[in-house]
Amino acid sequence: YNWLITAFILSLTLVGFASRHTQAYTMAKLDIPLQQVLSTTSDQMVNVIVQRSHDAHATESIIEQLGGIVYKDLPIINSVAATLNSSSIPVLAQSNVIKHISFDSILQSSTTPAFKMETVFSPSVADAWSSFTLTNTYTSPVIVCTPTYNKSIHTLPFVVRLRNVTSNSFEMRLQNPGNKPLSKSALVHCLVVEEGAWTLPDGRKIEAHTYNSTKTASASVWYKELQSYSQSYT
Repeated sequence: YNWLITAFILSLTLVGFASRHTQAYTMAKLDIPLQQVLSTTSDQMVNVIVQRSHDAHATESIIEQLGGIVYKDLPIINSVAATLNSSSIPVLAQSNVIKHISFDSILQSSTTPAFKMETVFSPSVADAWSSFTLTNTYTSPVIVCTPTYNKSIHTLPFVVRLRNVTSNSFEMRLQNPGNKPLSKSALVHCLVVEEGAWTLPDGRKIEAHTYNSTKTASASVWYKELQSYSQSYT
């Protein structure tokens, strides 16, 4: 009986040691300013410089899987500039393809709510509804999705349909315009942005809005509905 208690205590000690070791390993990859930001900031978009240890493609893929955006490649220092939710940065640091993460800036906007943006990727969207959970929580998410067509397997045309969009999730499916059943799935990329007009860290301006269309175009009739921008572009 005593040896069971001893073994149990030893296992708890080892688990606690492993947890502290992982946390220390993660924090060692973050510079001091970034550690200070993460200790006082939650659910905030942060601009960081991510230094790769090797595979460039794997680094960008992990950032995108965490809902981040890579907006600039920095080959001289083997790094990328990216925007990530602060809660995702410690998770990113745990990857062995990441060498170091430095703080750049907190993404600020005079518009409320705060700027948020992420990508959603699904390699296999079919004509049945599927649910997707977002990394960030939005006040008014604007979601734009684009399918990848492969003429060798896709014999019918289709579009991406969305429904039940909430602050942190949505449902998506493919649909043939004639509502014919689709036998093949497709790869779909989505961009999710908080509604509003924004300026990215590299100076580029973007904006995302929703609009209630009152007309439906067809093969023989193309309706135009004029829209205006919230900010000026060159």
